[in-house]
Amino acid sequence: MKKIFVFLILLLFLSVSMVLFPGMCIGAQSTSSTQSVQSNTYEKQLFFNNKNFYLKHVKKTGKTSWMNEYYKLNEKEYGWKELVTVHYFGHLKSTTEYAKKIAQVSDNTKIIYDEKNDVYIITFILGGKQNNKFYLEQNFMKVKNNSDGKGLIVYQYARKIPFNNDEQKESANKRIKNTTMKFINLVLNADVPEIVQKEQTKW
Repeated sequence: MKKIFVFLILLLFLSVSMVLFPGMCIGAQSTSSTQSVQSNTYEKQLFFNNKNFYLKHVKKTGKTSWMNEYYKLNEKEYGWKELVTVHYFGHLKSTTEYAKKIAQVSDNTKIIYDEKNDVYIITFILGGKQNNKFYLEQNFMKVKNNSDGKGLIVYQYARKIPFNNDEQKESANKRIKNTTMKFINLVLNADVPEIVQKEQTKW
């Protein structure tokens, strides 16, 4: 009788735990399992700086222009920390003219021409505020002619470095200074995925 009573107490405890603390019982699926299911929902992905980025947003930006945005698995349109965007401009022909236009985006824009690969590498830094935190947004762009000779391809990587005060801003600037060449080389050697020309959004 005592054994039956103890068994009933344990059963009652488990039942209550499942209701009050579902994460402790059968309903608690592992985070890695959940992420695996999510990542499988994205048809296209790319690998950059030892990280996976997933195609979550495709938009037609002009008559012959497309934008493909690749985000990290748990990041979305607002609040992202790193973003890879691949642009296609079917109406443009001159990489030099495009580089000149981008140079006007920021006073700190720097342009490097890689004659060997016939591409431009453009870097610039913007500032902003997100979730009550200031940040520096560093951008790297590789501008090249499309492989079929029609239009331009721009491979762009952006990262946000947050700061709350002058000391942290100085640290962010040092981080940028110390890693800029690393990201220039990563962008220069990055494989450019095929442009998806069908609007879609998958958060």
